[in-house]
Amino acid sequence: MRLAILLIFASLALHAGDSAQDKPQAKDGTWAMRWRVWCDAENGFAFRHPYEWWMPGMYDNALDRQRGQGGTLTKKEETVVIEGKKVTMIVPARRRSENDLDRDVLVFSEMSGEATIDALGDKHAKIPLRWEDFDYYRKDPTRPHAEAKAGAPEGVTARLGVAEDRCVLAVRHGGRTSGLVMAGKTDREHTKAVFDSFEILPIPVKGKKIAAGTWRERQFRSGMVFNADGKTLAPKGKYKPVRWTDGWEIETEHFHISGQTSPTRLLQHGAYYEALYKAYADVYEPERMPPVKFEVHIFDLAKDFVAGAGAWGIPVSMGGGSITGGFFVPSLLSLWVYEESGQLGGDDFTVEHVSAHECSHMFLHVACNGSNHVPTWINEGLAVYFESGKFKNGSFVTAFPRERVERLQSIYSDTNRMLMKPDWYLDHKGHIDALQYGEVYAMVHFWVFGAGKEGKTRFHTFWKALRGGEEGNLAFERIFMETMIKTKGNREAAIRAWEAEMLTYVKKKLKG
Repeated sequence: MRLAILLIFASLALHAGDSAQDKPQAKDGTWAMRWRVWCDAENGFAFRHPYEWWMPGMYDNALDRQRGQGGTLTKKEETVVIEGKKVTMIVPARRRSENDLDRDVLVFSEMSGEATIDALGDKHAKIPLRWEDFDYYRKDPTRPHAEAKAGAPEGVTARLGVAEDRCVLAVRHGGRTSGLVMAGKTDREHTKAVFDSFEILPIPVKGKKIAAGTWRERQFRSGMVFNADGKTLAPKGKYKPVRWTDGWEIETEHFHISGQTSPTRLLQHGAYYEALYKAYADVYEPERMPPVKFEVHIFDLAKDFVAGAGAWGIPVSMGGGSITGGFFVPSLLSLWVYEESGQLGGDDFTVEHVSAHECSHMFLHVACNGSNHVPTWINEGLAVYFESGKFKNGSFVTAFPRERVERLQSIYSDTNRMLMKPDWYLDHKGHIDALQYGEVYAMVHFWVFGAGKEGKTRFHTFWKALRGGEEGNLAFERIFMETMIKTKGNREAAIRAWEAEMLTYVKKKLKG
């Protein structure tokens, strides 16, 4: 019996405003995760922070140290006008007092002008602070996160401001001042380590070779990984899988990846994920992305994967003729996969194929400013579009999901109807059956990739509407179906025409 790919993305789509007890939390240190990376390449700075700290919104320059704490975030419906048409959007609404910190951590960056570092720091802290110099370049064994200053540009000036209930690190680099406002004093847990990790990125100079990216990213490009102690390691020889807490990590341009199989394998994954990123970006053509690196956890065996997920309160289904090969957790902004998946599920179920599918969910979630309002058909259909791709000569090349499509074509030939009526998919945001993955792929191909330039133009308009908070079903009908509805006279007739055209398209035109 062939093993079905079981994806649990929808069951893990927790809202940013949910209470702390509703969010995944580690129950012990056996499966603890390492620090995350905030990297604002556009403004030229980066820093690391504990894994449990979270972003209240994809494009908020803020973090909370405790989930569900540090501010009140609700959502409301708001009607706005886009291109002359009324559109219902879901927008954040936050309540705060004038001088309270809206979040546990506020991130800022602006052109300095004539203002002093202290004045800009007071502005973002919302109150006057007591200021002193901060030795940005100081090397000290007690500063385990400060090694990133190696290769930092000269001429950087840093100041530390303190009050009773908040502190600020403000750094002047070039004509810009960037920094962090953090609740509590500098002796609060992790505050010093986060300040130490604050890194000004190298400034490209025309005609000179200056290594770009964060210091850890440059280590990856040199073939180095980091061990559990945070020390660089150049892989040599063979390695056996280790305990999760003894594993390795790398930082690429867009990803922070941890794994337990071997440092050599982790470097291979780094190159693969960067190729995936480029493939996704070529389809979405995003104007901007949030300033956080994608978080990826690669376990060795299925039992490690299940135990690690369980430690974070994430149930994983195994057995009964199906397995879970991986998943993306929106509330943690992290991707979870394991090396053994290919041995259990076959060539179409390798960790690379699962990664391509699940990382598509991650990219869509980030590019669309969340995915709770994105219908399953477009989310899963795009994931299937990428899942069969191959890594060739440093690039990711998409491939036709032949087995899924041929199975669907056989069903259509026998029944002459879709598995589910088209309008069932439009507002559905939950689980779909294994056979439906082929159908949602066909839907995406029908509306987007098979419709030429017009389809791709509409797709870009669609995902920009999703990024703005518009409900996916409303955006789809407004952007994709409006012409068909006008042509057929009403929505019901347009739905019938859609199904008839889909059947013909799949049976006669959808080929690899």
